[in-house]
Amino acid sequence: MRAFKILGGRVWSDTGIGVQPGMRIQITATGAVDIGGGRWVEASGVAEAQDPRLPLPNAGRGALIAKLAFRNGGESGVVFVGARNTLTVDAGEYGRLLLGINDDRTDDNRGEFVVRLSW
Repeated sequence: MRAFKILGGRVWSDTGIGVQPGMRIQITATGAVDIGGGRWVEASGVAEAQDPRLPLPNAGRGALIAKLAFRNGGESGVVFVGARNTLTVDAGEYGRLLLGINDDRTDDNRGEFVVRLSW
């Protein structure tokens, strides 16, 4: 198991964890992020109308999200993580796990999620 602090003021954080097909990553997150104006949210985010400016428009603003940075320079689609989730790496996917905050503007954010990963 490894633990990370995912800062509210950064869109993406590289976990340094290399992934490969079939790998199952269990993720739990605690803590809270102020997404601006004193609006504190937990890792599931806050439900609002869908906003196409968000990295993952159909997930709550401020939610914990993930994507893969592939070895060839490309990236996977963004997926919702929330407070607890298990991600499975698909066939042909090799790269690094990135975790982020589902917000279109992180420069006014503060706080952090403490994220624990095991695989």
